[in-house]
Amino acid sequence: MPKVRPNGASRWAARTAAATADYQAGVASPRRGWQQSTVAAAEAHKAALMESFTRGAFAKGVQQAGDAKWSAAAQGKGAERFGPGAQAGVGDYEKGVQKYLNVIENTILPPRGPKGDPRNIERVKVMASALRKAKTGFALVPLLLLASLLIMAVVGVFALKQPGALRPQTPGTYAEEPINQKTARPGGVGVTLVAILAGAIGACCCMAAIDTVTFSVTAAAAGGTAMAAVAGDSAAVRNVPFGNLPVMLTHFLKTQTAGFYQWTHPSGHDVQRDFRGRHNSATVLPMQAPGWAEPLEPQEAISATLGAGAVAGDIELLTFLMYYPELPGTLARLIDLAELDSRFVEYVTVEDTTTATVGATYSGARALNAGSDLLVANTDFAVLGAHIGGICGALTVRGVDTGNLRCPIPGMPGRSDLTARWFPFLCEEFGLPLIPIFNSANKAGIFIENITDENLVAVPFALVLARLSMS
Repeated sequence: MPKVRPNGASRWAARTAAATADYQAGVASPRRGWQQSTVAAAEAHKAALMESFTRGAFAKGVQQAGDAKWSAAAQGKGAERFGPGAQAGVGDYEKGVQKYLNVIENTILPPRGPKGDPRNIERVKVMASALRKAKTGFALVPLLLLASLLIMAVVGVFALKQPGALRPQTPGTYAEEPINQKTARPGGVGVTLVAILAGAIGACCCMAAIDTVTFSVTAAAAGGTAMAAVAGDSAAVRNVPFGNLPVMLTHFLKTQTAGFYQWTHPSGHDVQRDFRGRHNSATVLPMQAPGWAEPLEPQEAISATLGAGAVAGDIELLTFLMYYPELPGTLARLIDLAELDSRFVEYVTVEDTTTATVGATYSGARALNAGSDLLVANTDFAVLGAHIGGICGALTVRGVDTGNLRCPIPGMPGRSDLTARWFPFLCEEFGLPLIPIFNSANKAGIFIENITDENLVAVPFALVLARLSMS
């Protein structure tokens, strides 16, 4: 039988070391360039890796080597080569890190808050996003905007040619045609241009968001008592990119005795009174002039005061409806009246009851499909408003399609002329995309809540929805 000569390993080491000059000559003048050969072998490399993953070669190799081999090599040749290797790589390090240093120096960060302020996390998010873009060359938001623009333009061209319903009129007026009559939408170049424009507007607003902020006070004195934001809400305006500032669309109150209230913010008219008004008991109606929003500054704090009857245990509520033209990290789905017109198919309502479990807290959450589960599958629906059967501070809709922020409807029974078309009404008045839409695939994750006082009255409701065409 064949005989293997001894000392094979030492002979291999000696002869390989003797070939150092040949190694250097080969590297200096290869038959094919390293780059060309490596790129050409990309598919073979990928196939070999996939095959090795299938048979678990990596884990088997590590287990076979064990910690002893790793430790010996790291402490021996690894330690010897660590310092010289770092020195040899100085040029590569400087070249590789320079573009990230440029990004750090040229990225504009939002203002720094006090130590421990959660708004400081926004600074980290802005920097992390800028560095990630520099590394990958992938800008998510512009790509989403472009995709939205193209999709919405194509959808708009075809949707505007379909039959649609008349847009409801402002509360208190009559429709110019019978309520259920549907009219054909004209086609042509004009409609196409309108559709493209609507798509562009919708794409630019794809990071817009509606938000709810509620303040409460217990046993407010007649002369006024400071209010505080309820659990989960913040008195501070959310941080947004400069130049695309948020606004307060309106506000409404749920109180048990009549009195006065006021709210101020640093960028407002003044910090003594700013907006001061009167409130009546059990009258949850918008308190600002429709159509004119109050401009806000990112991160500024809103302060609120309310005067009432000083009744022990009475909780009084003040709810603000905020709109953010751009809120990074939030992809709420909001449409305007033109898109509602072009995509409207038919009405549908979802009836249920929400009962708060704690005063001055959003509670009583009911999933959209908890009371009934009849919505057409995989279909978009617009939230127009609600019929509200019990008084509360606000009835809110929250889910993935709203960016997990609450979209509020004033909790006023007896005013279905307003609350049943609350979001189209806001669109009419402000000219903004303020109608939340959702897909029925998300129905189990869409929640209706209410916020109310200590009486915890059950609030029956019928959510008024519009089924939308998907093309």
